[in-house]
Amino acid sequence: MSQSNTNTGVISLTTWTRHVRWDGEFRQLDDDTYGHLSHVRKLRELVQKPLIVPAWLANIESPQYEPYRKRMECYRKYIGGLSKAAAVSKYAKNADDSGLSSEVEECLPLILHIRHHAASLQLHSLHLEPMENDRRHPVDTLGSLVWDFQSNARVIYRAERTLQVPRPSSKHPSYTKPDACAFIPIPDGPAALALMDLLPALSCFPRTGSVSAECGFAVHWVTEFKRHHSEAASKRQVVKGLVSALYQRRALGFPNHLVFGTVHHSRTVLEVLAATWVPSNEPINSEAPLAQEANTSSILPPVGQANDPLVNSSQGGDAVGDDSETGETAMDAHTTLTIQDIKKYNKIVVYTIATFSMSHAESVLDLYLLMRLTRILAQQYKEEIENSDGTLISKLSEEAEDIYKWAPPPLQPSRKRQKSDAWSSQLSSTVEEEQDDIMSVDQDEDFDSRSDSEELDALSDAEPGPTRTITGEVGTYTFQNYAYKEDVGDSHGDP
Repeated sequence: MSQSNTNTGVISLTTWTRHVRWDGEFRQLDDDTYGHLSHVRKLRELVQKPLIVPAWLANIESPQYEPYRKRMECYRKYIGGLSKAAAVSKYAKNADDSGLSSEVEECLPLILHIRHHAASLQLHSLHLEPMENDRRHPVDTLGSLVWDFQSNARVIYRAERTLQVPRPSSKHPSYTKPDACAFIPIPDGPAALALMDLLPALSCFPRTGSVSAECGFAVHWVTEFKRHHSEAASKRQVVKGLVSALYQRRALGFPNHLVFGTVHHSRTVLEVLAATWVPSNEPINSEAPLAQEANTSSILPPVGQANDPLVNSSQGGDAVGDDSETGETAMDAHTTLTIQDIKKYNKIVVYTIATFSMSHAESVLDLYLLMRLTRILAQQYKEEIENSDGTLISKLSEEAEDIYKWAPPPLQPSRKRQKSDAWSSQLSSTVEEEQDDIMSVDQDEDFDSRSDSEELDALSDAEPGPTRTITGEVGTYTFQNYAYKEDVGDSHGDP
C-alpha cells in the first residue's frame, strides 16, 4: 500500500474516532488517575479480587483429574502445573459451590486443549504458518461453552455477525464484522414500545432495504483474531464492535453499562478490553497526571493531536466540575439515571483490563473465570433493559434526539454482480490490502471509500459457497504465504 494511501487511512481513522467520541486511548486499569470513578472500581472488582475456584482444582489426586491422569495422555503433562497454580493464594478455594465445580469441570478439557493446541501450532509454524481460524477455533469452543451453554441461554455466542457502526460520512463503512460476539437476548426490551423511527438506534445490527431493525439483542462481548498478529489492527476491530454496542446501550437509556472485548494478537496473547460511556466533564485525579500519561496508549498518531480537542479530552480538559456535578463517582450499574444524567454521557473510554496467554493453562483458566464473572453483569443488564417501559426512551428522544441519529442508513439492495466480476474484484482488493500487513484484511479496517451498495455487494457475493467470504478473504488464504522472519530460529515464540 502506498504511503499516500496509508496516510489517508490514518486520517480517516482519526476522523471516525473523533466522530464517535472516543478519546483514542487504551487506559490502564491500575492508573490512579481514574481510580475513584465507579466504572473503574467495578472493573477492578472483577479482575483484582481473588478468583474463586473449586477446591478440587488444587488437588492433583481429586477424582475430577482422574481421566487426565489415567487416560488422556495428551493432556496429562499439563494438569500438574495447573493444580499447583490453583493452590496459590491468588485463587480462593470453594468446596461448597456445586455449580462452580460443575462448570469448571466442564471447561477443563477445553482449557487444556487450548494450551495443547498452542504448542501444536508452534511445532510446525516455520513451514506451515497457522492461519486465523487455526488459532481461534478452540477459543470459539470455550466461548460457546461459557456463553451458550453455561449461561442457560442468558447470553448467546455467535460468529461472524455484522454490526452497524456510526460513521462521519458516506465514505466510511457503516458496518463491522468481528470474528465473534456474545449477545444478551432482550426480546422483552423497550424497543417493542418505541416509535418506529427510533428502532434503528436501538439495534446493533445493520438493516437492508425496508427490513425492520432487529432490536432483540444487545452486544456484551466482542472477539477478534488477526492472522497478521497485529495488536493495533485487532484492537481497532474490537473497538468498532464496542462502539456499536455502546451507542445501542445509550439509546436504550443505559450509557453506564460496561461492554467487553477480546483482542488476539502476537500469536498467543488474548487481551481483554472494557468500554463504557462517561460524562465529557469526567472528573480525574489531578494529583496523578504523570501516571495517566505513562499508562495510556493510543492507536492514533501523535501528529495533529494537539489540534484535536476530543482526542485530548482526557488530558485534563475534562477536569471541570466535581463529582457531585457529574454524579459519576456515585453511580454504579444499579443506579437509575435521569434524562439529565444520560445527556452528560457523551465520551467513550476504553480500558485494558487483563492479558492472558494461550500458552499457559492457568492463564486460560483466568480468562474463563473472568468471562464467567461478567455473566452476572450481563444478567443484571438484561433485567434493567427489559424492566424499562419505554417511557425513558420516549423522553430521551425528545430532549436528546441526536442519541437516536447514530444508526447509518439501511443498505440498499443492488443487482448482484456476475461471479467472475466479483471474484476479480475480490482478488484485486486482496492484493492491495496485503501490501501492508499491519492493516486489517477486513473490508472496513481501512475505513476506505465504499458506498452502501458496494458494502451490500460484498456481503451478498459472499453467500454462494463456504469459501466465499468478505472481500478478499479467500484470496488472502490462497495466494499469500505468511512466514515470519522473526520466527526463524526463535525457540521462545508461540508454543
